Amino acid sequence: MTEQMPIQPPLQPAPEEETRAAHAVPSTLVNRFHLTAGDAILRLSFGEQIPPGGVHYHQAVTMPREEALMMARMILEMYKVGPAVQNAH
Repeated sequence: MTEQMPIQPPLQPAPEEETRAAHAVPSTLVNRFHLTAGDAILRLSFGEQIPPGGVHYHQAVTMPREEALMMARMILEMYKVGPAVQNAH
């Protein structure tokens, strides 16, 4: 059985060490995404629209649906608050 990490409430400041680790991972421009949802998990593929061609997908994540809902809530909450919230977890 896989041990799950405790989930922090949305928009709580992330520990500095976690923020440093998260920012150490390379990032890639994303302007398109594709969702595939199963009963228990969700796959979120990220890509870039490159004219005149189609979308080039270059990364994907798979997560439990509960985590996907938490991520959606966090994004919506951040949208309400605006850019003043830094290092949100």
